[in-house]
This record gives sequence, C-alpha cells and structure tokens, in this order.
Amino acid sequence: MVLAASKSCVAIINPAGAGGRTQQAWSKAAPTVRQRLELAEYKLEVRFTAGPGDAVRLAAEAVAAGAAAVLAVGGDGTIHEVVNGMMAESAQRGPGVLPATALGILPLGTGSDFRRTFGWSEDDIIGSCDRITRGKRQPLDVARVLVSRPSSSSSSSSSSSSSVPQDTAAAAGNAPAGPASQQQQQQQGAAAVEVKYVVNICSCGVGATTPPIVNKLKWLRTLSYPVASVAALLKYKQLTVQVSCDGGPWQTLEQLTMLVVGNGIYWGGGMRVFPRASTHDGLLDTMIVQRMGLADFVTKGHLLRSGEYEKLQNVTTLPPCKSLKVRPAHAAGGAAAAAAGAATAAAGAAAAAAAACPWWELDGEGQGPCSEVSIELLPAALQLCV
Repeated sequence: MVLAASKSCVAIINPAGAGGRTQQAWSKAAPTVRQRLELAEYKLEVRFTAGPGDAVRLAAEAVAAGAAAVLAVGGDGTIHEVVNGMMAESAQRGPGVLPATALGILPLGTGSDFRRTFGWSEDDIIGSCDRITRGKRQPLDVARVLVSRPSSSSSSSSSSSSSVPQDTAAAAGNAPAGPASQQQQQQQGAAAVEVKYVVNICSCGVGATTPPIVNKLKWLRTLSYPVASVAALLKYKQLTVQVSCDGGPWQTLEQLTMLVVGNGIYWGGGMRVFPRASTHDGLLDTMIVQRMGLADFVTKGHLLRSGEYEKLQNVTTLPPCKSLKVRPAHAAGGAAAAAAGAATAAAGAAAAAAAACPWWELDGEGQGPCSEVSIELLPAALQLCV
C-alpha cells in the first residue's frame, strides 16, 4: 500500500488516561519515541487532548494534513476516538476514499483489549515505534455504526468522545439528513441518526452498562473491569431484542444478558470472546448470552473469558456476517401504536419504549440506551502499522 507523501507522525495522547498514568508513562517514553522516529527520518508532532472527543478532532486534522501515521497513545478509548477521527475525515472526501494516513498504537492506558488481538505487549515503546518506521501495513476493517436513540432520551451519548457529525452519514453513502428532513424527524419525535465507528468490539446488554462504573474505578487498575462487571450484573434487568443479519429476517432474543459484535478477539479486560476473529477478513462475529445472572458468571465466567463458551447452553453465536441490525422487540409495532394513540398515551408509550431499549457500548465507550443500532463492516477501511 502507498503511504502518505509526508513522513510526519502525529502522536495523540490523553493526559488524563488511566487516572493520569498515561501522562506519566508518556513523559518517560517521549525521548525514546522521538529518537526512534527521527532515526527513520520521521518528524514527530505531539498533540494532547483537552477533553472527551478531542482525539477525534486531532486525528481528523492529522489525516487532512497528510500525516504518514497517527500514533494513538493510550488505551482502547483513545484508539476508538482516533479511529473515529480518521474515518470521519475520510468520509468527508466521499465514498471509497481511504485515508493514506496509517494507524499506529502505543498501548499505555487502562483498557488494552485491541492490542491483545495482535499479541502486542503493553508499554512496548520500541516495538510501537518500529511498527511505524518499518513501513509494513496491514488492512484493518472498521465497523460503521448508525445509532438511533429513543425520543425521550438525550440526543447526545453518555460519552461524546466518539460522536461523528451527522453530515458524515451522507458522505459515507447513507441517506442525507438536511435541514428539511431533520425538521420532519423532530416533528415526528424521531431522533437523528448518529454515525460512529468501531475498530474492536461493541455490545449491548449488561456489558454496556459497565463503562460508567469502570470510569469510577480506574484507581483499581486491572481490577476495575471485574469489579464493575459484578456491580453491573447486580442491577441489570434482562430485555428482549430483535436482530437481523445481512438484511435477513428479524430474530427475537428473549431475556438477553448481552449481545457482543466483534472485529477483534478480546473484550472486557481480556475476555477472549472471538478466538477465531480476524481484523481483516471482512466479517463480523456475534455472540449472544441469554438468561445468565451473577451466579452463572461466577461459576461459568471462566469459559467466556477463555473463549470455550461452546459448552454453555446460555451462549450461542450467529454465522459471521457483513452487517447486523439490533432493535428492542417493541420497535416492530411501536410506530403503528404511536400513530394511533393520543398525545398522553404516546408520551407514556415513549417512556416505556425508552426503558425497554438496551444500553450499548462501542469499543468500551458507553452510549446509553439506543432504540436501533445498525452495524456495517467496512473492509480494509484503514491501514494498521504492524
């Protein structure tokens, strides 16, 4: 693959990542990174994020400026934002236009599931630099996710870090939502569709309720994920959803504990949920967990963590697919009921519908309740420094 003409590398760092430990780790790593890149005639440009979503903007600017590589310094949250920025800038250029800027990873954050797929060690500074300078690139699939929210909920996600402008939907080949259509949506009580991107794994159900808890427990470091999972399971109420693969018929899933859709292998702090997944095969893997509570996870959770869940009756998988849609079960008849009901009844129905919507997370970034989520894998959307 052809690299960008420039040999600049833009490092994007979240100084608040891992409770501030990312900033400390970067301070120690920076001289080595600069030296290794300069030896290969790369110019290092360092950008620090100022808050949630800032890495999206910085990554988009790097792609627009023609950088040879963007180095995401941190954990899965930083990688998620950087990928969203790169994909958003690419989408603005039109369908099928892929960024020449490659993605590099220097794992220094709390959650590092994405790097586990490639067997990369955490804090491997020299290895991360060499993956950029040796010029070897591997195609990287990225999932485009269209998120609709219940009309009674906020239009913004619980984490704004990965939000991509609505205009991106048109550039990415989806139906445009100009002022007229947006006004119609508001009059009809429908929420605008948000365009986001996932590079590793997304899920709905109990796993999607853990990110806010993890963020409060980062001081526990490696224990933050298991402790947050227990807390989430104690409060979680199982829902019924419908799923459609590759445009096929809707399948109803009752008492859903969680539905996990993956491009990568690892999720949830080291769970090997998709042992045979590939980030460049053009296919999504899906795991469905039903009717499992805290006691089940205590006694059988090791099978989920090791990827040997074929032995569990509560766990099923869907055939690998290119696209997937998920909606709450009430969505099938909700539109007709809303149209026929009075204003008061419609308001009550909307509140009930919002309560029935599953919570989602994208690459570990919580999104809150979503009324419908459409996932489409974009093959070889980015180049990964390997």
